[in-house]
Amino acid sequence: MPKLRVLNADQIRAAVTWPEAIEAMRSAFGQLSAGEAVMPQRTVVATRLGQTLVMPSYLSRSEDLAIKVVSVHPDNRSRGLPLIQGLVTVLDASTGTPLAVMDAATVTALRTAAGSALATELLARLDTDTLAVFGAGVQAGAHAEAIATVRFLQEIRIYSPSQASAKRLADSINGKRGAGGAMARAVESPSDALLGAQLVVTATTSQQPVCDGRLIEAGTHVNAVGAWRPNCRELDDAVLRKAKIVVDHRPAAWEEAGELIQACQTGAITRESIWADLGELVNGARPGRQSSDEITLFKSVGLAVQDAALARTVLLGAERNNLGTLVEL
Repeated sequence: MPKLRVLNADQIRAAVTWPEAIEAMRSAFGQLSAGEAVMPQRTVVATRLGQTLVMPSYLSRSEDLAIKVVSVHPDNRSRGLPLIQGLVTVLDASTGTPLAVMDAATVTALRTAAGSALATELLARLDTDTLAVFGAGVQAGAHAEAIATVRFLQEIRIYSPSQASAKRLADSINGKRGAGGAMARAVESPSDALLGAQLVVTATTSQQPVCDGRLIEAGTHVNAVGAWRPNCRELDDAVLRKAKIVVDHRPAAWEEAGELIQACQTGAITRESIWADLGELVNGARPGRQSSDEITLFKSVGLAVQDAALARTVLLGAERNNLGTLVEL
């Protein structure tokens, strides 16, 4: 039996480049839209202090097969542990043999940011050079790096209610030149972040809109990734009413995307307000941006097919570069 490859966070990041991760997302969304994916509804197991989620998926064209298991325990912060922990297991689609296990948090961060970068490539204007980021966590940093792969950024503005966190992220980006040479800086208010920015990322856990949608200017592209539960929202009705809305997957969006669900309940939008799934743009079934002054929005809640495609890409890179630890089962 083949040995199992175990990969930690650093090894995962070393095994894959942003262009490779973005291409993995192009494959995943394209196959999903073409009906070439098996993605059962995730199983949620509630325990006394948290919940564990099980998310399997299979992409038939590329033969990517993986299962992600993550646990969410709110009390972990008081224990000095991460809120979310888990593993992704990659399986051989032909034999079912386990091939690798890897840190789920890192896989999730990479595939989410790569999905937004793909949406940016397909929807944002080519002349965009200023990115506004709401949030200062792992996803915020990953998005700055990934989006810099598809657009030449000059400036990254980071807003967080915690100014210290925003400054730490800006210093980290500037220190490792992880965003293609763009200069990152912390800003003091949402309006400071938005005015003049042609790209926006919201990567928070907020239950209230993080900015005034009226300040989002014509021609802007927005990636909203933080609100993945019905009671959360990062965007207000003002931007939802005027945006061309693209989602990762309609069924998942109407189940989990808080701002869309809430805006539909109030009548600000309807189910027909969604222009396309991202895979429809990938496959050419629907056009993306059609004018320079359109506001485009990619609303993502995260899909298991993204985990499968990214994890398989990571495994191939780890095999090429002899990364990870091999274990006999």
